[in-house]
Amino acid sequence: MRTYLGLIALGVALVVPAAVRAQEEMAQAILKIQGIVATNENQAQTIGYDDISINFLKEPTKDLKWIGVVQCTNEVGDPFEGKQIMDRIQGPSPTFLIDGQPDQVNMLRNAPVGSRVTFQGMFVQQARNFLLSTVTVQPPKK
Repeated sequence: MRTYLGLIALGVALVVPAAVRAQEEMAQAILKIQGIVATNENQAQTIGYDDISINFLKEPTKDLKWIGVVQCTNEVGDPFEGKQIMDRIQGPSPTFLIDGQPDQVNMLRNAPVGSRVTFQGMFVQQARNFLLSTVTVQPPKK
């Protein structure tokens, strides 16, 4: 009887961490990203602690928009969790496929190089979709 209980405990110990990781990978999160629009990937890498590339779901272009991330927070404003989510995003470019209200999408699409952008929305990690809820664009610092 003890042998069976031991095997069951071992099975649970091996399966539960894998199930938790699978849920994290498919997780949705509300993210607020603050950054600076860069001309290319190399410039974005020199800004802040991470670089992301974005494209737009309904009207994709061949050119990616690069952003140097200065801060990323989750729905409760935790920058550490936000950074952990950013660190888990791996794979090909673009990092995010942006969708949302046309006026908000256009604000982000038309943000000039050097401008400071802040955008918030629901991020679906598995699909890389980012549904915008708010966008602000401030001119570059002079």
